[in-house]
Amino acid sequence: MSNKAFAALLISLLLACGAWMAYDLHAISESVRRDGLRRDLAGEGSGGFGALVKYDFAFPTPALRHDLSADGIEKVESEAPPENVKIPGLTVSKFNVEADYHFAESRNWFSPGVEMWVEDVTVHFGFTEVTVYISNQYAEGSCAYRATLDHENQHVEADRRVWTDYQDRLRDAVRHAGRIPVKGAPRTFPTVEEGKREISAAVSSALDPSFDDFRRAIGEAQAAIDSPSSYAELHQRCPDW
Repeated sequence: MSNKAFAALLISLLLACGAWMAYDLHAISESVRRDGLRRDLAGEGSGGFGALVKYDFAFPTPALRHDLSADGIEKVESEAPPENVKIPGLTVSKFNVEADYHFAESRNWFSPGVEMWVEDVTVHFGFTEVTVYISNQYAEGSCAYRATLDHENQHVEADRRVWTDYQDRLRDAVRHAGRIPVKGAPRTFPTVEEGKREISAAVSSALDPSFDDFRRAIGEAQAAIDSPSSYAELHQRCPDW
């Protein structure tokens, strides 16, 4: 083969490779747009192929309720308000983290045990409920109604801010989780059942510390908004309390 023919063949192969990579990237991009999930890898430090991780980050549109009295709202809240303070409003937020995953296995009939690794993980991290309550003794649009809504929106934004901050922390924890077996670094277990238990524990050990920190950060952010001084300031904003 002449040098010119070889060069032409090499260019053709490079162009074909480039076209395939462009198509592959486009397909991945289209997949991200279709399901709206962020993608990453777990076990990237394994020296081989990691596991695909998809993140379902969810923050629902807050629901507004204006059908309960202050006494009724206090019954919704499990923690007592500061002494001699009636709660004109309340924000109830429920959040969680959980993971679904698929694993693969390979048996070597010449050695005991089964080799297993995680192929993909979907992490769900976010809020399952955000409900804002405003006492029905305040007419919609009144000063007291607006002041209460403004106060409760501070709680909602605090939830959103802390949740946004912890998304990257959670991703970093999963990305560098050394206990999760991946294709490039599988683990051998005596049985498939034991492998499932160990993998579940490994996924939990990657998620739980960040989620515990997240819950503490949420509590601190909300406590700062609901200090006795903030309640006192709130009750001084309107003449029609």
